[in-house]
Amino acid sequence: MIEVPSPGKVETSHKKTPNILVVDDEYNIRSMLQEVLEMNGYEVQTAANGKEG
Repeated sequence: MIEVPSPGKVETSHKKTPNILVVDDEYNIRSMLQEVLEMNGYEVQTAANGKEG
C-alpha cells in the first residue's frame, strides 16, 4: 500500500531545535545545565540574572 499525503499536509525535512534559557546567579549551575541540555539536543542560552536574560 502506498501512502499519499493529503494536499493540506506539508512535510519538512528539518525540525527546529528547541531553545531553552537558563537563568541562575551561580556560574557552575548555569554551566552544568547548559552542558546537559546541549547533550540532549537543546540550544541553550544562559544569563546570570533577570536583567541579563
